[in-house]
Amino acid sequence: MFGVKGGQLKLFTDEQIEGIHQASLRVLEKTGIAMQNTRALEVMKNAGATVDRTKQIVKVPSYLVEESIQKAPKLVKLYGREGKSEILLFDNMVFNGSSDNAVRVTMMDGSSRPASFDDLHTFVRLQDALPSVHIMLTPLTDFVDIPKEGIYRRCYGPVLKNSSKHSINQADGAKDVRDELEMAASAMGWSEIETFAKQPIFSMICDMAPPLRLGETTLEVMMECAKYGVPVHAETDCSAGLTAPVTAAGMAIQQNVEVLAGVTLVELVNAGCPVIYAHAPFVPDLRAGYALTSAPERSLFSGAAVQLARRYGIPTCGVGGATESKIPDVQAGYEKVLSFMTLALDGHNIIQGGLGMLESHMAVSMEQSVIDDEIFQSIFRIMRGSEISERTITEALDVIEAVGPGGHYMSQPHTLQHISSEFYVSKLADRRGRSSWEKDKKGILENAHDKVTHILKEHQVEPLPPDVERKI
Repeated sequence: MFGVKGGQLKLFTDEQIEGIHQASLRVLEKTGIAMQNTRALEVMKNAGATVDRTKQIVKVPSYLVEESIQKAPKLVKLYGREGKSEILLFDNMVFNGSSDNAVRVTMMDGSSRPASFDDLHTFVRLQDALPSVHIMLTPLTDFVDIPKEGIYRRCYGPVLKNSSKHSINQADGAKDVRDELEMAASAMGWSEIETFAKQPIFSMICDMAPPLRLGETTLEVMMECAKYGVPVHAETDCSAGLTAPVTAAGMAIQQNVEVLAGVTLVELVNAGCPVIYAHAPFVPDLRAGYALTSAPERSLFSGAAVQLARRYGIPTCGVGGATESKIPDVQAGYEKVLSFMTLALDGHNIIQGGLGMLESHMAVSMEQSVIDDEIFQSIFRIMRGSEISERTITEALDVIEAVGPGGHYMSQPHTLQHISSEFYVSKLADRRGRSSWEKDKKGILENAHDKVTHILKEHQVEPLPPDVERKI
């Protein structure tokens, strides 16, 4: 699968991006970065970095960073468990992901409730059916009816069962990574987890701890993933003015420093292990102080990140489609469109985490999920563009001449040939005349609810064999 070509939007010049790159190398070499893991410190020391074991500060020479960037694959291939949804990450090709890490479910009437484990099964199955969702994450990760211990490996079971697409996972340590690898091997019929590197059906988020710090668990997960060839999302979630400088330049530098530190470690552990430049910047609310997920400045910070990743040739992943709205309303619509649109047009290879999400990523809605799918399909239609070539111009001239002044085009073969590929037809938006609408007065939320009901009734994923499901 090749996705849709993005990259039409470029927020910064090549000279500005080069300046950020050089500043990032300076920070890594002069200021350094904290790595709170003994094994990681040893890896960096043996490779030529300057390591202060007491303070756990690593100063990384520029040549080591540049060498690691060169080792990172420029094309990353992600697989689904049925072999039908292979994803090729390269250049500006864009794919969309599902929602991720909500803790509550928003109902159609706007009320919110805690999630049960059954909700995870339902949301994965629903979002698996949506045409714009190419990659599955974990829509919910907090439940009233199961323990929090080992939550990420517990969640991977429902994801495997209810979606055949590539998934982006999380882990709480090296054992979690190995357990998830065992689950993947069982689903694929592999006798050993080492086979995973040949057909990675999940990749792994490894979150930094800004400012300029990689924590113990993150480093443990990152190195275990590198060992087995699990694609690593080296992700930084900086908050402007709180855990990173408030300016776009400062934010871009710090994001880049943290991701490059992760890239360097991964490639030192296993040269050629796939790594993805991932980021989820935040902006503080100036009235209340908490982190906003939908501020327009977030797109600026993400724009710098994707251009840096493109400079390095490393695939990139950004979080899009967030909103502070508590319900599927006008605010949710415009905040999501701004975010989805900018990340798609600037060429993020993966846009993830926002589909169906409300309330600053805390809640997820079934109706909002299918509305967001429509938003993204519309954006993909814009990105796909339309062919203007000698052939299409000649065809247009021929049909214009055939119709002439005062005619119409509806019966022309040219119209019938191209109409279905040229137009995207919304399944949810009400485009009827008012007299037709007056009969039921249904809006997009009611239409979305009807679509949710239909999907959950009809959509089924190829089941896992019963013995495999029991083992998982």
